[in-house]
Amino acid sequence: MPNMPIIIVVVNHNTELQWLISQIFHDSIEAGDLEFVYFSETSEAVHYLVNHPQASILLAEVDSAHPGEQTLLATVHEYSPLLPVILIVPDEEMSFIRSLMNQGAYDFLMQPVDQEDLSRTIDKAIRYTRRVEEHGIPSIILENQLAQLKKAIDTMRLGVTISDLQGQIVYANPADARMHGYALDELLGKDVGVYAPPELRQPMALEEIAQCQGSIRESVNIRKDGSQFPVWLISDIIKDAEGTPVAIVTSCEDITERKHVEAELEQHRHNLEDLITERTKELRVINAELQQEIAERKKAEDALRESELEYRSLFENLPDLFYRLDRAGHLLLVSPSITQFLGYAPEEAIGLHLANEILVYPEQWKDFQLLMEADGHLENFEILLKRKDGSFEWGNANAKWYTDHEGQIAGFEGIIRDISIRKQAEIELLVAHDELQKTNVQLQELNASKDKFFSIISHDLRSQFATLLGFTEIIENRIETYNPKRLKELIKKLKNSAEQLYELFENLLTWSRVQRGAMHHDPKKIHLFVLAEANLKMMQPKAELKQIDLRNNVAKDIQAYADSGMLNTVIRNLLSNALKFTDSGGIITIAAISQEQQIEMSIADTGHGIDEKAKDLLFRMDKTYTTTGTAGEHGTGLGLILCQDLVEKNGGRIWVESEPGKGTTFFFSMPRFAEENPEPPL
Repeated sequence: MPNMPIIIVVVNHNTELQWLISQIFHDSIEAGDLEFVYFSETSEAVHYLVNHPQASILLAEVDSAHPGEQTLLATVHEYSPLLPVILIVPDEEMSFIRSLMNQGAYDFLMQPVDQEDLSRTIDKAIRYTRRVEEHGIPSIILENQLAQLKKAIDTMRLGVTISDLQGQIVYANPADARMHGYALDELLGKDVGVYAPPELRQPMALEEIAQCQGSIRESVNIRKDGSQFPVWLISDIIKDAEGTPVAIVTSCEDITERKHVEAELEQHRHNLEDLITERTKELRVINAELQQEIAERKKAEDALRESELEYRSLFENLPDLFYRLDRAGHLLLVSPSITQFLGYAPEEAIGLHLANEILVYPEQWKDFQLLMEADGHLENFEILLKRKDGSFEWGNANAKWYTDHEGQIAGFEGIIRDISIRKQAEIELLVAHDELQKTNVQLQELNASKDKFFSIISHDLRSQFATLLGFTEIIENRIETYNPKRLKELIKKLKNSAEQLYELFENLLTWSRVQRGAMHHDPKKIHLFVLAEANLKMMQPKAELKQIDLRNNVAKDIQAYADSGMLNTVIRNLLSNALKFTDSGGIITIAAISQEQQIEMSIADTGHGIDEKAKDLLFRMDKTYTTTGTAGEHGTGLGLILCQDLVEKNGGRIWVESEPGKGTTFFFSMPRFAEENPEPPL
C-alpha cells in the first residue's frame, strides 16, 4: 500500500508564498508525496486542522499586531499537541519571535522568505514527522527529554559522577572532571576511589547510601595532582524498572571558598570579641571620668544655686532679661523672665553658650567681646536671639564686666530688653514701603500702557468713523449720479466699515468688562466639537464669499472645562482674523489635542503668514499691529489682546507659530478638569 502524502496546511496573506512553494516542491507535489492546503484566514486553517487530524505540518504567516494570530499556537496545540508549527514573522521582531518559540513553535522564518530557508525548514519538519510515524510519539518524547537532561547535567556547576555497583566510573560531567583535574576520557572506567585520599577510600555500602539518601555529607577529595580540597557530597542509587540497583550517582560541590570564608569569619569573630573587651575597658574609664565630671558640675551648680538665692528677690520680677556670662560666653545666671522671652526655664538656660545656642548670628559674639574689651561696657547692642522652639526674638543688650571674690574679671552681666515688636513694626514698614514702591512702578507702567492703548484705539475709532462718514457723505451728495453697480460698491464698502466699527466696539466693550472684573467667569464642561462647529457655521457666509474651505478637525469626544462665552469670543476673533488674511481658495482648520491636564486648541490658516518682528507685537497693549486683509479688510488691533485676557482668565495661555508665505497657526490652552480649589468668580 503506498504511503499517504504528508499534508502541509499553509496560512498565507499573499500569492507570492504559494508560488514559491509550488516552485520548490513541484516534484514532490506531482509525485503525490506532499499535499499543500492553503487558507487566507487563521480561523479557517484551525477549523481544517480540527476536522483533519491527518494533517502533518502547519506553515503560517503571523503578525504581532493581530491578537488572534498571537494565540494561534495555543489553539492548535489544544487539538494537536505535537503538530510542528512553522511561523513566518516580520523581520526584526525578535521579542515576538522569542515569545512564539517559548509557546512551542517548531521553527520560524523571516519575511521576506528565503527560498533555501523555506526548503530546509520544511524538509526538517518532514523528517521529524517521519520519525514520529516510525518510532511512535513516546520514544521521541523520551529521546528529547533524555537529550535535555544530559545537556542540563553537562552544563551544571556541580560535579556529577555515575559509577556501576563495582565502583567503576561510567559517566562524569565536565564540571566534575575540571574540579578533579582530569580530562573526561581519563575518568571513564577508573575506580571511583580515585576521587578520595587513601585514608578515605573505603567504599560505601548500598545500605549506607540508602540511609543517607538525599542528605549532604562533608568530606575531602583529591585532585589528579594530589592536592586535597573540601567537598559536599550527595549520593543516590539508580534503579531499573524492576527496582533493582544498577548504579550510583554522586554530586560533588567544591567548598574550598566556603571554608576560607568560614575561617575568615571565625577570625573576625575572635577579633571582634577582643575589640569588645578592649572597648569595654575604655568605656569604664570614660564612665568614671564622666561621673567625676558630673559630680563636679553638680558641685558648681549647687554653688551657683546658693548665689542665686542671694539675688533672687532683686531680679525675679524684672520684665527685662538679666543674664550673667563667663568669659567664654556660657550662661551662668538668668532671670525668670527668660521663660517668657526665649521659652527656656531658667535652669534649662544655665550652661548654654551665647554664640552657639542663643544668637542667630554667632559672629555677633565676637563684636560683643571686642566692644567690651575696648570700652568695658556695652549699651544698645541689638542682637537676634533663637527661642527654644526655633523662632526668633530681637533684643537690645547692655553689659558690663563682673568680678569674682578676689576682684578678678570673671565675665559679663547685664540686661537684654525685648524689642521684637518694635523691630517687627520696622520690618513691616520697610516691606510695606518696598511693596508700595513696586506697586507704584507697576501702576505707572500699566497706566502708560493703557494710555498708549487708548490712544491707539481712539485713533482707530476716529479712522473708522471718518471712513463711515466719508462714504455716507459721498453717497448722499452723488447718489443721483451713480449707476446701481457703483452705488452697490459704495454701500458694500460702507457696510464693511460699519462691520469693522461694530467689531471694534464689541471687542472694546468685552475687554472693558474683563478689565473691570464685571465679566462673570462660569466654567463648565464644554464639548469642543459642538462649539467649533457653531462658530464655523457663523463664519460660513464670509468664507463662501472668499471661497475659503472651513474644516473642523476637533474630535467629538474632547471636552474642556472653561467659560463657554469667553471661549466663543476667542474662537470667533481668531476665525475672523484667519478669514481676513487668507487668500481665496485657502483652508482654515480648527483642531484640538487632549493632553494629561489640559486641552490645546489651534486655528490654522494657509494665508500669508507673519514675520518674527510682527509676532512680537501681536499681544502687546502698548503696540498695535494691524494689516490689510487679502480682500482689503482691516483689523481692530484689539482682538488678540482680548483673546489673551480671556484665555488667561480660564487658566490657559495663547501663542502663535507662523512663517511668511507658510500660513499662521494660533494655539491656546485650557484646563481639561475643574481645579480642586478654584478661584472665586470674577
